[in-house]
Amino acid sequence: MQSAECSLNKNLDQISRYNSFLARKILNHNQPQGYAEFVESNSSSINLLYNNILIHDQIDPINEAIDLLNSLSRNDSRDTTVIYGLGLGYTLKRFAEDYKGNIIVFDPSLDILRITLEAVDFSQEFGNPKILITNIAEDITRHIMRFFNEDCKVHFLVIDSYKQLFPESYELISNEVQYSMPEEYTGGELKINIGSGKWKKQGWKTLDCYRFATFYADLRTTEPLPLEDNVITKAFCSHCIEHIEDHHLENLLKEIYRCMKSGGIFRVSCPDAQLAFDAYEHDDTDWFGWLKKNNIGAMLVNTFVSYQNQIGGPEVDDRAVKEKFEALDKEDFIKWAVSLKDLNRPYIAHTNGYTYEKLSRKLEEAGFVNIKHSGYKQSSDPELRLSDFDLHPSISLYIECFKP
Repeated sequence: MQSAECSLNKNLDQISRYNSFLARKILNHNQPQGYAEFVESNSSSINLLYNNILIHDQIDPINEAIDLLNSLSRNDSRDTTVIYGLGLGYTLKRFAEDYKGNIIVFDPSLDILRITLEAVDFSQEFGNPKILITNIAEDITRHIMRFFNEDCKVHFLVIDSYKQLFPESYELISNEVQYSMPEEYTGGELKINIGSGKWKKQGWKTLDCYRFATFYADLRTTEPLPLEDNVITKAFCSHCIEHIEDHHLENLLKEIYRCMKSGGIFRVSCPDAQLAFDAYEHDDTDWFGWLKKNNIGAMLVNTFVSYQNQIGGPEVDDRAVKEKFEALDKEDFIKWAVSLKDLNRPYIAHTNGYTYEKLSRKLEEAGFVNIKHSGYKQSSDPELRLSDFDLHPSISLYIECFKP
């Protein structure tokens, strides 16, 4: 029988290949926070009593693991299963043997991780590139995206005792997994959020470049949207179009129009370039508080071209901005600002800007009618006035229009 130290080191060596932070946390967790004791189940398998709650089924922990595997709607190599709770590893061992897809194990308890990794050798399982373990919620989405492929499903399974022991963590991870599950679309009318990120709402579908959206599309191309003609009844797009260039926007608007039913409503919002210009003219640095702090000229430019969050945008002299601001009209100033972006950056966030005049003109060119300058939560559609929709009232432009 291996010593506790030997098992722990073998397990942590494998975990360190992809999650050295977690390996260090477990290694340094020498003082347990809760009470733990090994006990024997009715089937003579070892169980763990933690804070007076049995981690596994007292009758037979092995059958409990088999039942969890059999509860899956399918066992497919394209799929990913998130298991909430390592426990003593019965479920992981069973899945590693019989499950064809990818496995992500989440355990919120450093106590249980340390106890189990000292007691059980998982070096073979953790050495499998299709198996990952974490105790950081944000890793769930990242790992799911790493494994994501066409036609995959994401399953979520829970060792029941963990719901009782860690209810808040369970709720958090359950929501994280739900965000990562692509919603199925079987045809028919659509309400859709375009550029949705992690947003989800019952009755709505999503479209984005993230693999867990209902529909995958890279809006920085001129490819058609993966939607049929005349199916959208409501479309919503919040703080997305400032991330695409004019010709990409023109394609997107024509595609939304193509896919929308007659009478369908489209509500779109983005940073309001006119508010940015007004703030610059009145030396209102507070308006730019959502950007990296800089001279006001640089922050005006940063409104239209930026890199990763809080990294800012191009460094530009205040005098150069003042000169261009006085010499150019608004749309030409935006073009000048965007021309300053560093194309060698690994990620470019904002790459455009819109006044009401510019965006309403492009909507009209795409065929939309009844174009209105709206306000925060002032949609003509009651559902679009709900808290799930409009964001950032102090900096945003809101426009609503219809397909005739």
